[in-house]
Amino acid sequence: MKHELLRSCKACGKELSRHSPFCRSCGHPQTGVLATWIVVGLALVMFAVCIAVFFVLHLAKWVG
Repeated sequence: MKHELLRSCKACGKELSRHSPFCRSCGHPQTGVLATWIVVGLALVMFAVCIAVFFVLHLAKWVG
């Protein structure tokens, strides 16, 4: 029976803490799906802000 605070490594299958960011046995990162979506979402927001700033600066040149 597995303990509720343990999970299996995605790469090697050994047990590790649910809160561990990487496997102590093989070193494989253990990021969750939510963490991946948060990083992707932040990258998309940063990209959108950069595009908006680019267009605002170019429009300011044309108008001013």
